[in-house]
Amino acid sequence: MQNTLRISFCALLAVLATFNAHANTDSICDASVCTPSGFSPLAFATTRDADGLYDYSFFVGPNVPASITLPYFPDSGAQNVSTPEGWTFTTHVEQNVPGNDHYAGTMTWAASANAAGPYAVFSYRAAYAPGNAQVSALMPDGTVSIATLPIPVSPDAVTVGVVMPILVPEAGTMAMVMLGIGGIALARCRASA
Repeated sequence: MQNTLRISFCALLAVLATFNAHANTDSICDASVCTPSGFSPLAFATTRDADGLYDYSFFVGPNVPASITLPYFPDSGAQNVSTPEGWTFTTHVEQNVPGNDHYAGTMTWAASANAAGPYAVFSYRAAYAPGNAQVSALMPDGTVSIATLPIPVSPDAVTVGVVMPILVPEAGTMAMVMLGIGGIALARCRASA
C-alpha cells in the first residue's frame, strides 16, 4: 500500500511539474502589468462557421475599459464586427512593415459615457485560425492594461511576429504523462492481486 501511494505521489508531482512548465505562457495577463482593477477579458472558443470563417468573440469582465485595442492586419479578412451599445469601432492601418508589402494596424473599440457595462460582448469574423496576441486596454484611470486574446493568424501577422502559437503539449510530454498514468494503473493492479 505504501509503495502504491509513493508511486501515485511521484506521478502526480511529474504531471504538476509538466503543467507548471507551461504556466507562465498560458496566463491571461502579464502579472507585472495587470492589477485587480485592470483589463481581464475572457475569449469565447473560436469556432469555424459554415462559410469557412472563424468567429472571434470576447467580453471585458467586471472592469470596463475606456478603449480596447487589438492588432489588425487587413489580410485577415476581418468583417461583421459586433459592437456593444455605447461603443464605437474603428480600424486604422498604421504602417507598411519596413522592407515588405505587409500592412499592420489596430482595431479599436472606444466606450462612450453611456457604454454597455461589464460583460459586454465584442465579436468579429475572419478568414484565418486563431493565435494569441497581446492586446491593450486604456482604463478609466488613465493606466494601460495588457492581456492576451486570440486574433487571426494571417500571413501578415506571422511576418510581423505579433502572434504567439496556441500552446499544445509536445508529444514527448504527453507520452511521459501517459507512462505515469500507466505506471499508476500497473501498481494498483499488482497491489490488488
